[in-house]
Amino acid sequence: MKTRTLALGALAASLGFAMPAQAALTMNLDTTAKTFSLTGTDTGAAISGIHGGFISWEASGVGAESGQHAYSTDLAFSTTLGTPGNTSNNHDTLLIGFPNGSFGVTLEISQSGATTLTGLNNFQSYAFLSSTNQAALESLIGTTMPIFQGTGFSGLSVAAVPVPAAVWLFGSALAGLIGFGRRKAG
Repeated sequence: MKTRTLALGALAASLGFAMPAQAALTMNLDTTAKTFSLTGTDTGAAISGIHGGFISWEASGVGAESGQHAYSTDLAFSTTLGTPGNTSNNHDTLLIGFPNGSFGVTLEISQSGATTLTGLNNFQSYAFLSSTNQAALESLIGTTMPIFQGTGFSGLSVAAVPVPAAVWLFGSALAGLIGFGRRKAG
C-alpha cells in the first residue's frame, strides 16, 4: 500500500498536481511591438519610500545605460494596499537602466506594507527606452529578475509573448497543402 501511495504521489507531481509554488508576476514582452504587460499575482510587503511604497526587481550585467521611463497610467497592475502610483507624481511603473549595466523594474504604490499585486495584462510601450535599454530588457527573456527591494515577493519572470495558436495552425495547414501539392505533382 505504501509503495502504491508513493507511486501515485510521484505521478501526481509529474503531472503538475504537486503543492503549488508561490505565485509570481510575469513581465510579458512583445519585442515586435515593443510593448510589455504584467500578469500573475504575488504577495509580499512594499518597502517605504519618500512618496509611498515600492517593490523593485533588478538584473545586473545586462549592458543597460542610465535612463528610465515612468508610467502613470495605472494599467500595469492592481494592489490590495492603497492604489498604484506614488503620492508625488503618480508613477506606478518604472523601467530603469542603471550606469552599472543593471536593469530594473519598479512598481510603486501609495503606501508601504503587506500587499498582493496582480498584473492586469494591459500592454504598454517600452519603445521610449533607448535602444541600448530596449536590448537590455529584451535580453532578460527567459530569466527571472531577483527581488531587489521589498520582502516576500518572488522574482519577476520575463517572458516573450507567445505566437498565437492561429499562426501555428495556419503554418501547419500551409505546409500540408504544399506537401499535398508536391505529392500530387510527383
